Amino acid sequence: MNRLVSKKTVLKIIAQVMTPAPKSIGPEVSLSKAQEMMAKLKVRHLPVVVGGKVVGLLSDRNAKAASLSKWGEGFLVEDVMISDPFVVQPSESLDSVLSQMMKNKYGSVVVQEKNGDVTGIFTTLDALYVLRNILR
Repeated sequence: MNRLVSKKTVLKIIAQVMTPAPKSIGPEVSLSKAQEMMAKLKVRHLPVVVGGKVVGLLSDRNAKAASLSKWGEGFLVEDVMISDPFVVQPSESLDSVLSQMMKNKYGSVVVQEKNGDVTGIFTTLDALYVLRNILR
């Protein structure tokens, strides 16, 4: 996300505040590898992509819960991913995205172009950066 959003910036669309070019992961990757990747990248969400199409979202919360279960060793990303993540286009209004996040208690949104390319991710942490910068 552009962490330099200021009080003077008029925020209208999600592309203005998303974290651009997030790393993604495939569904066939082991959960332990996915967790290593998330730790290395210092992220809490990874879009799950197959053939350029978003098929899911892996959250650190789901990954941790699964890895702590007695069956955790054999899990793949596809076993614990959110299979129907909230996906919007970069031109989606920020107000609309935030409203949907609050209404449905979503922690993140995958931002995707019409052609299927993942261009960003917007999380509750990004929303907090925006709010903090507005208040400064």
